[in-house]
Amino acid sequence: MTVLAETIIIACIVLWAFADITYRLSRED
Repeated sequence: MTVLAETIIIACIVLWAFADITYRLSRED
C-alpha cells in the first residue's frame, strides 16, 4: 500500500473514533 492510502485509512479511523466519542458524549446529556 502507498503512504497516501495508509494516511487516508488512518484519517478515516481517527474521524470515526472522534465521531463515535462525540455521539456517546451527546447521548449522556
